[in-house]
Amino acid sequence: MPNISEIIQSATEILQKSGIVEPRREARSLLTLALEKDKTFLIAHPEYELTEQEENLLDGYLKRRSRHEPFQHIAGRQEFWGLDFTVTPDVMIPR
Repeated sequence: MPNISEIIQSATEILQKSGIVEPRREARSLLTLALEKDKTFLIAHPEYELTEQEENLLDGYLKRRSRHEPFQHIAGRQEFWGLDFTVTPDVMIPR
């Protein structure tokens, strides 16, 4: 199984080829979503190997984001003014 460092590198390349702005930041955000961990975990544990389930979840997220689906729709939420909002394709994304 690939580790966090390897996944960030490959996910960044996938998103970059799809024309996603800031692909490395997006790759990290999608990985934190798939792992249900914060960004500190990614930094502190670059050797962590993803489980098959985590890797499959991330692959799905990468495919969706590569098609330029908004990150907020993938995550299903968006913070706005300290409040956490549920976001679906049926609503506008709070900014």
